[in-house]
Amino acid sequence: MVKTIFVDQLAGANAKNSWNTIRIKRGLPCIGAIWAQEMFEVQYRRKHPLAAILRLKRFQRESELMGHEVEVQAAVRFYDRKEYNYRFREARVVSGYTFFSGWSPMRVRKEMLSRRAVALRWVIQNQWLISQFMDLAEAEPS
Repeated sequence: MVKTIFVDQLAGANAKNSWNTIRIKRGLPCIGAIWAQEMFEVQYRRKHPLAAILRLKRFQRESELMGHEVEVQAAVRFYDRKEYNYRFREARVVSGYTFFSGWSPMRVRKEMLSRRAVALRWVIQNQWLISQFMDLAEAEPS
């Protein structure tokens, strides 16, 4: 079980996750897509606990690349966002993470795009869960 907590402010991010909790700012545009990214990363961490504990750079990169591509696919599917533009925006964000040091946004975008099919499959398999969260977020006071 993963607990979701709505917050008014979160230092340096729109959302953050840990082993059992997702913290997400209230009232974000595409909040369901952002939550899907965080949920994917929680599940990925749980599937690879040793790599997560050791904070292996390869593991962190894969988790972030896949998580942000999940967000892209969810934004396209649930919010009718333009895939290319949304992916490029996310690639700019990810390229600023410390374990992507030296990676250009274009390289990150290319790596995210190579994970598109797997991310889309995850979104389709979890669409009920994502829509349940979206209903919850809509009911949450801003």
